[in-house]
Amino acid sequence: KTNIYPVDYCATLLSIKTGKPVKMSMYVDEMFNTGTRKCDYIYTIKTGLKKDGTFVARDVKIIANGGAYSTFGILAASAPMFYLQGCFKFPHFRAETARIFTNTTPRCLLRAAGNDTSNYVDAIHLEMIARDMGIDPVDLRLKNVYKKGDVSCLGWNLRSYSLDECIKQVVEKSGYREKKGNLPPYHGIGLGHSGDIVGMGIPPGNYIPAVVKLHENGKVSLNMPDWEMGNSLSVAACMLVAEVLGIKREDVEFTSTGTGDYPTDMGQPNEGSFAFQATIK
Repeated sequence: KTNIYPVDYCATLLSIKTGKPVKMSMYVDEMFNTGTRKCDYIYTIKTGLKKDGTFVARDVKIIANGGAYSTFGILAASAPMFYLQGCFKFPHFRAETARIFTNTTPRCLLRAAGNDTSNYVDAIHLEMIARDMGIDPVDLRLKNVYKKGDVSCLGWNLRSYSLDECIKQVVEKSGYREKKGNLPPYHGIGLGHSGDIVGMGIPPGNYIPAVVKLHENGKVSLNMPDWEMGNSLSVAACMLVAEVLGIKREDVEFTSTGTGDYPTDMGQPNEGSFAFQATIK
C-alpha cells in the first residue's frame, strides 16, 4: 500500500503498448524479493499506576524496522504510539519512536501502521499489570477506560465513546467472570481490546465531496464518489441527506460519476473517529 514499484510500471506500460489488460503473476519468493513487508516493531512500555489500579503515566519507546529504503517512514514510526493511548486514560504520556534502516526488504504500510502490533502489546501489557497487582483484568480496564466527553492526553475530544459499555456487554454475554479459572484442563478464557484511529488528519481535514441537487419533481439526487466495499456507504449517505433536508429516504437518488467531477479528497469518510472492538477468546 502507498508505494509504486517497477512491476506496477511494467504492467501499465505493457497495457498501454498492447492495448490489452495485463496481469503480473509472481511466485512467492519473487514477491518477497521484489515487494515489501509490514514493519517489524520492538516495544518497550512502562505504565505507572496507583495501588488501586488507577493509571498515572505511560512511557513508550518504539523501534521500527523500515528495511533498506524509506517509504512512509515518519508515519510508520509515529502511528503505533497513538494506539497505546487511545483506549485508556493516562494523565501523563510520553513516546519516543525511531525508524531504523536495515539490510532487508523495504517495509510499507498495510492497513494502519502499527495497529495490530500496538493493540496486541497493549492488551498483553495490561494483563501483566493486572496479574502483578492482583487486579481482575476486566476491573483494571473499566477503572481506566475513557468515558464519553473526556479529552485524551493528546487533546482528542471523545464526543462519542462507549468502550466501557462494549467491555461490560462482552463480559456479561460470554460469562467471563463465571468461567474464569473454572474451565476444564486445556481450556481458558481471556479478555482482549483494540482500538482503531480513523481519519488521516491531513489539512484541510477529512471529507468527501458531494453534489446534492433538488429537481422539479421534488426528488433529490446525491452525486458523490462511491467506494462501496459492502458497508452500504451509498445508503448511509442518502440517509444523511434525507435527514438534513427533512425528506424521505426514498426521495433521494444516489449516483456516482467519474473522479474528474469532484475535488481531491483523502478517501476517509470519517473525521478522526475511533472505532472499538472487544473480543473474548
